Amino acid sequence: MTNDPRALFVRALDQTQQLVNTTGPDDLDLPTPCDEYDVRTLLGHLLTVSARINLALNGGDPLTIPVVTTGVDDVPAAWKERRVALDTTLADDSVLGRICKLPWGTLPGAAAIGAYTGELATHAWDLATATGRRDQLDEELAAQVLPMVRQYVPAEQRGGHVPFGPVVPVPGDASPYDQLAGWQGRQPWAIPPFSIRPPSIVTVWPVIHDASSDSRNHTSEATSSGRPNRRSGYVDATLSSRPS
Repeated sequence: MTNDPRALFVRALDQTQQLVNTTGPDDLDLPTPCDEYDVRTLLGHLLTVSARINLALNGGDPLTIPVVTTGVDDVPAAWKERRVALDTTLADDSVLGRICKLPWGTLPGAAAIGAYTGELATHAWDLATATGRRDQLDEELAAQVLPMVRQYVPAEQRGGHVPFGPVVPVPGDASPYDQLAGWQGRQPWAIPPFSIRPPSIVTVWPVIHDASSDSRNHTSEATSSGRPNRRSGYVDATLSSRPS
């Protein structure tokens, strides 16, 4: 079937699941590029995203599910449970033509799947950034997602039902994930605790981009697992994004 977004969506689900499954208890209080979200809250939001897309694809109203799912002791198990239900929904070809009510509008199922692929890829970047695992991200996935995100998340309409900050300009030769993060209102060079904006993208990009790719060597002490320690001295960067 042509123009079927499900394979790419499954790829985004797999990437997110791998990051969720390997996030440890010591990571939960770390800050993330999503304003007001620590890792624990971001994981709860990812549980919501997976449940919302399944409900929307089955004709329900995703806004009946809270933005953040709370009270879950075993997030990987809860994710797996939602993933099984979502995989069952995706197996039905008719899902592509179903009209779905989303938080930001009404779309055919294929378009809804494409939109949520972008959201999952973006939040995978958020989680990987917060826990020092950007090297585990699938850059080819981001390259394929980026045109869809630019289509479904317009640059001119931010705020309200489009819960992203203004587009952050990045160099044209930036990596796909850096471009995706910038389009979604994140600072691509961001490393915790995300609180001070660099003075100029032109002057600081090469330095901060190098630092963000290996923040443990350049900017902070590390935990024994090699992940960021929120008590360490990070280079700061401001994030204008809001949770999506």
